[in-house]
Amino acid sequence: MADQYKNTIETWRKLATAYHEKFKDLTIYNETYEAFVSYLNSESPSLLEIGCGPGTVTKWLKNRLPKASILATDVAPEMIEEAKKHIEGVEFEVADARTIHEFNQKFDAIFAGFIVPYLTKVDLGEFISSASTLLNTKGVFYVSCIEKNYSESFTQTGSTGHKMTVHFYLEKDLLSFFDQHQLEHLQIIRVNYPLPTGDSDTHLIILGQKN
Repeated sequence: MADQYKNTIETWRKLATAYHEKFKDLTIYNETYEAFVSYLNSESPSLLEIGCGPGTVTKWLKNRLPKASILATDVAPEMIEEAKKHIEGVEFEVADARTIHEFNQKFDAIFAGFIVPYLTKVDLGEFISSASTLLNTKGVFYVSCIEKNYSESFTQTGSTGHKMTVHFYLEKDLLSFFDQHQLEHLQIIRVNYPLPTGDSDTHLIILGQKN
């Protein structure tokens, strides 16, 4: 495992409870979640969530789609355990975004909220290829990232000393991968995410559909 992934995963393992407290009441992405749901053709879809973390979005999805069959995954066992404390009626599994090709089932929708920033460009291409393969025809795909040039990617150190490498992507980068892997983009949404410095990042959300 590359050092950058090892550091990032170790950080997630140590901060599961802190992430739940920080993001449990976050609502700035709710519009994007509603957009995702609006493209589903069923009230009881099979849904794969990749990188569920402490379950913030998982809970929203289960409340919004009570009849959905949801498999929520994360690479950090501690994140899965934290999510289980707050959500019922969802199947959880420890899984790495880089190995989702190992799943042997198809899904009506895949939700991948902010997995992209933690994948190198090579791994991102393989991830989107795998996601496309796992989707049923007309299946819906949600993916999000921090919108900046890839060259600005860096390893950040938090106040606790934990490290993680963050990769940036532009709209054209993601759409290029969509085009390569039978995914039609349906909608592009941008959300301004406020930073502690008073500045903000642009978070890019792209909704796609399997051709």
